Amino acid sequence: DTLSRSVEKSITEVAFIFEAYPHGKSQKKIVRLVVGTTLSNIQKCVVKAKTAKLFASTR
Repeated sequence: DTLSRSVEKSITEVAFIFEAYPHGKSQKKIVRLVVGTTLSNIQKCVVKAKTAKLFASTR
């Protein structure tokens, strides 16, 4: 589903970033950024799924 796909994508991005920037400080910033975006993406997916379920049940 969309959720696991976006999580996988984020993990791949993080792995790529770790390889590209092997030195500390910028890495932490980038990871925080990626984790933040991942979490907000997950929340969006969850909200979408919940609203879809709600609409389905009201019909």
